[in-house]
Amino acid sequence: MQTIMPLEALNATEQEKATLKKILDWDMSREKEYLINKKGYRGDLDEMEQEYKKYIFLRCVVPHKLCIPTSEMVDDLWHAHVLDTRRYQEFCQEVKGEMIHHKPTASDAENFELMPEYQNNTLSMYKKYFGEPNAKFWVDISPKGSCCTH
Repeated sequence: MQTIMPLEALNATEQEKATLKKILDWDMSREKEYLINKKGYRGDLDEMEQEYKKYIFLRCVVPHKLCIPTSEMVDDLWHAHVLDTRRYQEFCQEVKGEMIHHKPTASDAENFELMPEYQNNTLSMYKKYFGEPNAKFWVDISPKGSCCTH
């Protein structure tokens, strides 16, 4: 399983490292249990959680718009997180101080329109902080992937 590098090795400011620590410390066992029991997920849940948390970190520290056209797995975890609205709101307040909105795209065409932004913003920021992205979650830019923006 690919894990997030130790905080001291992260190419980030102390404030960014503190934000990532809050995100990493957030317990997502309930959301993963939901995916197992309601969506039939097996395996890859810890890896999926790591990639979801990396994306949330980017949403917290990168000021410009990001999108996430990835495997549906990461987006499913985000959906499971959002469904418990009070818990998600508490998480957002804890890690960012404001709501981290989720706006799914409605069509493949809308996904394709976001591809330049994904390539130029999301992936470049991911590489800056975490190195090469996990291909299972980050480089599938087919129309079958998910794309959610804020």
